[in-house]
Amino acid sequence: MKTGYLALLIILFEVSSCRNDIELYTESSAIPVVYCIINPYDSVYRIQLTKTFGGDTSAAILAQDPSTTMFDHVDITLEAWKDGYRIWNTSFEPTEYGRNPGFFTSAPGSAFETTNVLTKTFGLGTQSQIIDYYRLVVNFENNPEAAISRISSSISSPSIIFPTKGLKEFKLYDSIPYYVEFLSREQYYYELRLKLNYLEQSENVVEKYCEFGYRYNIPVENGPFRQEIKPDKFFRLLAENLKDSVKVLSRKFVSLDLYIYMGSSSVKNYFETYYSDNDHGYKLWNCFSNGIGLFGLRASSSLVGLRMDQTTLDSLSMGRYTKGLKFNRW
Repeated sequence: MKTGYLALLIILFEVSSCRNDIELYTESSAIPVVYCIINPYDSVYRIQLTKTFGGDTSAAILAQDPSTTMFDHVDITLEAWKDGYRIWNTSFEPTEYGRNPGFFTSAPGSAFETTNVLTKTFGLGTQSQIIDYYRLVVNFENNPEAAISRISSSISSPSIIFPTKGLKEFKLYDSIPYYVEFLSREQYYYELRLKLNYLEQSENVVEKYCEFGYRYNIPVENGPFRQEIKPDKFFRLLAENLKDSVKVLSRKFVSLDLYIYMGSSSVKNYFETYYSDNDHGYKLWNCFSNGIGLFGLRASSSLVGLRMDQTTLDSLSMGRYTKGLKFNRW
């Protein structure tokens, strides 16, 4: 995260509480920090929870102490509401799944998950018709007030217009620039990711893939939006994310998958403030009461199994960014 808040992010709902002001840290009251973005149709929901901290010792040293960055006892509940009534809820349990800790302690305690998800109760129906909003409630020790956030349930998978499912060729050097077109709404967050599937031969032949983000927080407008995929940027990002190894004898391209990820308005607001400093200093966008962080919804659409034409495959094999990755030309 940005300097100033050495923590992760915490979850809870209250639309009216979204704000820019943040209470300062005091020794007697650490602030919970939550990060949670869920797809209601996933089989697992996850959340990251830490707390702010301070002291007269180096932050890097303090961050290695689990008691400094994590709560000993916490109760996390996700709820679904309809017409003023709670119609569903689930509790989160500690898990070892989580992010790379960096200079934070690697001890477990900041990651939580649940497999008691919405589809087990409501199936795969349109949840926006069943649920008005979600509420995330975090109760933690030594604080009488829970951290709470609330978000609307109205989000659906983005519709990809082009390429259509019948157009399977990925041609970066055609006379017409290659692009992905999808229906968009300007209040939501959009991200284009690519996944290159390949076979790698070392001692054995192994199926592998390399996934990377092509563009984050795409500045869309209401209606159809086209995002061009430029050859130079595509191969540069691939080379940055797929590191070579002396043990690799060769690689063979198999297919390419395109993903459009969509986030609720809370995700868009978070990204637009988190990644934009200004002359007046950085302000962390927040939608929690009695805590700080992000709670949002996500959805996605994909086109899988795209094939490279020979010119694009030649560039993968011999281009200036990827020639050292040992891809075959066929």
